[in-house]
Amino acid sequence: MSERETFMPDEVLAASLAKKGPKQYTLWVDLEYCVGCHACTMACKAENNTPLGVDYNRVTEVEIGEFKDPQKSPDVRVYFIPMPCMH
Repeated sequence: MSERETFMPDEVLAASLAKKGPKQYTLWVDLEYCVGCHACTMACKAENNTPLGVDYNRVTEVEIGEFKDPQKSPDVRVYFIPMPCMH
């Protein structure tokens, strides 16, 4: 199985290409690889030339877990969720 087939099986790709009418595109954001660098926010800001204080793309930080006992290892995870406007 090729790398592309792990994301989209050949049947799905063939069915999508066979559809009539305008093509619809999507943006895939793999949250396991987002490290919260805000590069997507800066790229969107540069591309759309937005003024200060206006961001079409935001990155939210979500912290899950607790750190109660300093004798034990913490059970805390941080996830970054990019939220593009998709316009």
